[in-house]
Amino acid sequence: MQFADDARALIRREKGLPSLVDLLGQDRDDIVCHSALALRNLAIDENNKALIGKVTNVTFIGSQ
Repeated sequence: MQFADDARALIRREKGLPSLVDLLGQDRDDIVCHSALALRNLAIDENNKALIGKVTNVTFIGSQ
């Protein structure tokens, strides 16, 4: 699945992961659901998984 692997890497390189994490804080359930689904799919890539963990810690834990 080279295309999917390339797409996951491209989203990471273009710094799209923090934007998706930010969308998890929206009030609209459909936006939150689709963002979570996209992040789940992107987390298949180990580099993305590590970056998502770092971004969510800063966004949700660091803001309290």
